[in-house]
Parts: sequence; C-alpha cells; structure tokens
Amino acid sequence: MKLILVVDDDDFSLSAMHQLLSSRYRLALCKNSANAPALIEKLSPDLVVTDYKMPGMSGFELLAWIRATEAFRELPVIVQSGTNPREFKDDRLDELKVDHMIEKRLSHRELPGVIERLLG
Repeated sequence: MKLILVVDDDDFSLSAMHQLLSSRYRLALCKNSANAPALIEKLSPDLVVTDYKMPGMSGFELLAWIRATEAFRELPVIVQSGTNPREFKDDRLDELKVDHMIEKRLSHRELPGVIERLLG
C-alpha cells in the first residue's frame, strides 16, 4: 500500500484527509510543517499533499526543499490552497514543478482521482 504524507497546520483538514484517504493508502499526518523534511527523509513517502499557506515552513518552502533534495526531487507533490488554482498567482510553483494544485474546499471530490493519476 502506498504511503502519503499530508502536511497541514489545520486539525480539521488533517482529519478530513485521514477520512478521505486512509481506506486506500497508508497515511502519515504532519501538523508542524517544520517537521516535514525529517519525516520525508525517514518515511520516504510515495506522494506528499501539503497546504500552501502555513506558519513556519510554507508549502512553497517545503516544495522547494523537496525539489532541491536529490533523493526526493521527483517525489509527486500536491499543493492545496484556499484559493481557486485558476486565480492563484505564484509563478514559483511552476518553477518548482508542482504536480497538481487543488482548492481545499474541492479536495474531497478531486483529490482521490489526482492521487490515482500521480501514483499510477
């Protein structure tokens, strides 16, 4: 069973992700984004789902760390945001090759299909 690391500072979002994904995947949940790099190194997840806006290390900073780390450079990353992805303005995400961006409020409908596509 594939392992997904979910990084989000919001308890409700972590709980929702657990309910949505735990029947199909092994999950590791991380509330403190500063701990995410160490968890990625320890667990070697198959995919990361991260919130974009978090205190401490943002989703962008986590994505930058992943892309700069040789062992995880190709790790699929889904970024969630409270903003509609079509309206989201941050060219840095294109530079860092975000695999998919999803609006948080729609993730319960879209996320399972996106994960299936990225994990094959």
